[in-house]
Amino acid sequence: MIPYELFSRTGAFNVYAVASDTQVKSLTGSLDVVPHYSFHELDQLLGNTV
Repeated sequence: MIPYELFSRTGAFNVYAVASDTQVKSLTGSLDVVPHYSFHELDQLLGNTV
């Protein structure tokens, strides 16, 4: 999470969480993350056709 925090605090980057789907992901230490995009959605946004 440190790289996410550092990049997002600079204001110079758009930082997003991406995962296989957009369901809540539970990490160790009881930290929950809600991805902004799924891999499929990100591919569509970027125009990638695989």
